[in-house]
Amino acid sequence: MSAVRKPIICCALALISGLHWACSGAYAGEYPPPGSRTGPQNIILLIGDGMGPAHIKAYREYIDDPATPGAEKLAFDPYLVGSLDTDSSDPPGNITDSASSATAYATGVRTIDGALSVDAQNRPLGTVLEHAKALGMATGLVATSDIVHATPAAFASHQLDREQKNDIANQYFDNQHNGMPMVDIL
Repeated sequence: MSAVRKPIICCALALISGLHWACSGAYAGEYPPPGSRTGPQNIILLIGDGMGPAHIKAYREYIDDPATPGAEKLAFDPYLVGSLDTDSSDPPGNITDSASSATAYATGVRTIDGALSVDAQNRPLGTVLEHAKALGMATGLVATSDIVHATPAAFASHQLDREQKNDIANQYFDNQHNGMPMVDIL
């Protein structure tokens, strides 16, 4: 690799098992006292929306130094230990949209295309962000697209139609825990 490091074009760390482990404790109804929580104090989930094996392969080719044997390791290689099936069709075969895909990441439950953290009967599904808030963690959503885009929205709203962006925005402030919005930073 040249002396000048090439910038990372895209990176996705899907630490679902870490999220599950960190958020698996039972919620007792109030925030834990400061310093009493064990395990990770911070969890950051980065999602390369629409990123798939072809994007990772393209990045591998981009950073590869032909003067060295083998391919250079990517920063996220240690985390690529499994895959998440977000195909909403039955039988499998169609490709899901980012709303139902993000719902699978946020809730661990499959839903219909276009739905954000609700089931097919429009019943809300608990998200890891809501669970983190219940455990006393600060929460936030950051996006390079609209903050009401389907991927961030699935973590903090419950909406049958991803196009209801005004309702999604309202839910960011209306969905509360102990009198405070579920999301601390947008």
